[in-house]
Amino acid sequence: MFLCAQARPRRLHNGAWWDGKIGIWPIGEYTVPQRTSANRPAGAEEFAEQSIDRDKYREMMINDVVPATQSKFWTSEQARYSTTYIQQDGAPSHIPTKHEDDMWFEEMETLGLSDSIQLVTQPANLPDVNVNDPGFFNALQPMYHSY
Repeated sequence: MFLCAQARPRRLHNGAWWDGKIGIWPIGEYTVPQRTSANRPAGAEEFAEQSIDRDKYREMMINDVVPATQSKFWTSEQARYSTTYIQQDGAPSHIPTKHEDDMWFEEMETLGLSDSIQLVTQPANLPDVNVNDPGFFNALQPMYHSY
């Protein structure tokens, strides 16, 4: 499982294109098995997936996603828009809206980002606002096969 952050690709003020890639982070940890198996030798690192809860998700958002967004979202775009919205789906492990999660709100205030970064939850079954909606990939498929 991965936590992925992306933005809409856009043309920058200098005419170059930014692809919208912010980051992708695995959810789990590397372990070192003590015994040999049919799939790997003993002592070889192995990635073990973890389940994610709200505390782990909040930690990854604060430590990974927010700093990556601040560093990779172009300065010209940050100045153009006063607020950056982070859209998430309605999974139970995700952070509720801004004022419902005190720990998130306090951390954003500590970082000085309480007004410039806001969380929004994607409405259920509304493909118009979902960047990763399967309809997007279905729309690309005919173009791919035409080449």
